[in-house]
Amino acid sequence: MAKIRPGITITFEDAEAISQHVLELGRQLRRFGACHSDVHVGNVILREKDNSPVLIDWGLASLPPAGASVNERWNNPNVRTDSHRDIRYMLRDRVYYRGPNNDEVHPPITAGGIWHRFRTPLSDEAQIRSAQEWGYRSINLRISRLPDEEKALFYDEDISVDVDHGLQWKVKKGMKTTEMDDPCPAE
Repeated sequence: MAKIRPGITITFEDAEAISQHVLELGRQLRRFGACHSDVHVGNVILREKDNSPVLIDWGLASLPPAGASVNERWNNPNVRTDSHRDIRYMLRDRVYYRGPNNDEVHPPITAGGIWHRFRTPLSDEAQIRSAQEWGYRSINLRISRLPDEEKALFYDEDISVDVDHGLQWKVKKGMKTTEMDDPCPAE
């Protein structure tokens, strides 16, 4: 993935399809409780036949204890970091790996573009739960600051709603949404 440039050497649509495969790989690793601990674009290669991702360089990886339940594996904070933070940031940021010192020995690995251009929106219910902690104004402000293209794809704006007391931006009907965290799969 490190040599491919979204929008240059492949289309944005192909990059988005590959990013969906990478996110699914992250979900599968989380289900098994595998913590890679070194996820960056240089450690993901694509199979030539179908562009499916393969995560390489497992030197820092850890596995759950034998007999750990799916719930224990799924909710392990290190695995959640791999699945949610590292993989998702890798797909959204222009620099995927900065190295421990950001120096010549560990130079940054750039991507030349963003693989996963749009986040799957949180469901309205998840946004309301989040607003109970952070306030409606902060939730509405976060969405209002998204790129116009992203807002147009995923949200309907209701300007009659008071930004301090309700969701001004609601997810469009029929749109795939996510919760704050993926639910733990069944055994």
